[in-house]
Amino acid sequence: MRKKNAKIKKSGFTLIELLVVVLVIGILASVALPQYQMAVDKARFTQLLTATTSLKQAEERFYLASGKYTDNINDLDIKFDTSNLQIHLPSEGTLNNPAIIWVKDKRMPNVMTYFGTEFSGNNSWNNRRMCFAYKTNARAIRLCQNVAKKKTADMEDSAIYKYNIR
Repeated sequence: MRKKNAKIKKSGFTLIELLVVVLVIGILASVALPQYQMAVDKARFTQLLTATTSLKQAEERFYLASGKYTDNINDLDIKFDTSNLQIHLPSEGTLNNPAIIWVKDKRMPNVMTYFGTEFSGNNSWNNRRMCFAYKTNARAIRLCQNVAKKKTADMEDSAIYKYNIR
């Protein structure tokens, strides 16, 4: 015979246990997501640096062959997939100065790279590579600080922080 007071064993999780698990997963995700985003941004930035360096070298080769710089990317001996890149070559008014090139990734509109050898005869810009971050975008500032390995900008103007990259 069975006792009427016998407890029936229930299996499963309580609501509190499930809430604790969801909370722990949420905390882990909130820590991991910014690190993942920074890793993606650094990879895209590395692509920008590579593209900018390649463009500068192509401009220098073009200059050696023709005696001037070009403002037309099609004149250069390299090809780029420009679906995500916005590329700036020197305008015709600056073609007598060495190449001043900047590149932006359209997926990261608040960051750009710069690579030049001179700017209006100022030798302090020789082979300078820079990360520009708009002051209104904290993510872009963190990225530039991370790739430049410094917390303070080397230069700034009213809208942009400029970090030298070694």
